[in-house]
Amino acid sequence: VLFRSLGPNARIFVRFADVPSSSLTHQLDQTDAQFAWKSVTAGATIQWKGVVHDLRFNYSFVHATSSWPGTPQTADLTALTPGDYYAGGNIVAAVSIGGIGQVVSGYGDNSVQKQYEAAYTAARQIGRHDMRAGLDFIQLLSEKVNSFTPSMSFTSPSLEALVSGDPLQVSFSGGRYSGASGHIPIGSAFAQDTFKVSDRLSLLYGVRWEITHPSDSAYSSTLSFGAWHGSTTQLLLPLGFSFINNIVNWPMRYGQVAPRFGAAYRFKKPEVVFRIGGGLFYDDALGSLINPVNLSPISWAWTPRGLGALPAFPGRPLASSPALFLPAVWEWRVTAEKAIGEKSNAFLSYVGSAGRKLLREQTILGSDQQTLLGFGFSSTGISDFEALVAQYRGQLTSRFAVLANYTWGHSIDTGSQDSAIFWTGPGYPVNGNRGSSSFDLRHNLTASVTYRLPESRRNGWWNGWNLSSTLYAHTGFPFDVTTVDRTIGLGFANTGRPDIVAGVPLWISNSSVPGGRALNPAAFQAPEGSGNGTLGRNVLTGFGAFQID
Repeated sequence: VLFRSLGPNARIFVRFADVPSSSLTHQLDQTDAQFAWKSVTAGATIQWKGVVHDLRFNYSFVHATSSWPGTPQTADLTALTPGDYYAGGNIVAAVSIGGIGQVVSGYGDNSVQKQYEAAYTAARQIGRHDMRAGLDFIQLLSEKVNSFTPSMSFTSPSLEALVSGDPLQVSFSGGRYSGASGHIPIGSAFAQDTFKVSDRLSLLYGVRWEITHPSDSAYSSTLSFGAWHGSTTQLLLPLGFSFINNIVNWPMRYGQVAPRFGAAYRFKKPEVVFRIGGGLFYDDALGSLINPVNLSPISWAWTPRGLGALPAFPGRPLASSPALFLPAVWEWRVTAEKAIGEKSNAFLSYVGSAGRKLLREQTILGSDQQTLLGFGFSSTGISDFEALVAQYRGQLTSRFAVLANYTWGHSIDTGSQDSAIFWTGPGYPVNGNRGSSSFDLRHNLTASVTYRLPESRRNGWWNGWNLSSTLYAHTGFPFDVTTVDRTIGLGFANTGRPDIVAGVPLWISNSSVPGGRALNPAAFQAPEGSGNGTLGRNVLTGFGAFQID
């Protein structure tokens, strides 16, 4: 960071950040991801004629790659792909055995995202009013270094089927971008005023206006599937099918206005500060739009429902997706805070939010409601959250301090991942997938204590030392049980849930596994037909955590 003062009323700065990082996860076999993030920010603060002017300029650059261990035999895979859609090069391949797991190999995503931002804020205090207003402009640019990274998966329903020599189900997918993959300008303006009505009452009110320009994301895609007999592929379609589809139907909207309001009042008796606030917030990050997950090699998905009826549509454009809206979230909070003595305080807070018109990706079906034509975004996602938060912070003695936080919360939604793809056919309504969020934590407790050791007048080596301890505990995260392995090229986020067998316990004791219990396989069975069973989404809860440091 470089900082310079230009007299008593002006100062400038320049900040540069270079943050490389990596991750190694095992959600889909062993995935190695590499990230390189660079950012440059320059700014100036100038006070002129009673107004404080603040300007910021930023450029950010992110490069991300992902790979899986090993190298596929591209010469063999080329013979298994339809037509001329693959002629060697990067490819992601997976072999999945039902009930066993999968092995994934290859080199996947190689993407670049850039961001340019300019912001200006003006602030002025007039009497009891502290007024602020500003403008913000962001240009998001997402690029795909590898415009065509196909994926291929070989799936066997069970180990028994593999040993008996049943043909493997093979699926192939890939795509090419048509022009830029995502150039999205976002503009906003805001104005607010903090009015100190009296020594006990303060009000805050303001409004923000968001403007998002239509996106130009488009791509062409290829799908094929069939049965692999060991050396050749018997395709269920002559060449699979391909399509060109503008996946983003983002009209220009000028009515995205977000009001906000807040108030704080201090009571005399009891000595309590009461705060209330709420407002509308638009989510303009649009991460799932600027980098369409359709072209990520592990995001293609389909289900056996109706696949045999898929016709070939070479080059045929699909019908446009429904018009999208900027995701909107209403948030509110009520808090009461009380001082306890001179060095302690406690507060109790109720927090809530309601997300509407959230972005989600779903299938595009033919007129028969069974034929899969492609994928597109919609504004049909919803979410709700409520929480009760309590905190105590106290200096009990001159040497002993305590901090404790407890949260009871419940998050509910119709989908918890931007990269998930949802089936939209009959029997899968949006509200039918409503359940606890995958990140829902019902109870969460953290507490810490600190004790400062007595000091010696002789200035001993132990002077200035503290002893501290931290406790962390929470309940488990919810999870789904499915009848299929959701591996590469197979499965939708809202399909595959089984029936619950009445009268059979869901868990059984097992001292040989972590947690001392395991799911009971006899409690679940595949439902009749292709719909979901009686088990709801995220009904079961995993193990909690308890730790003391």
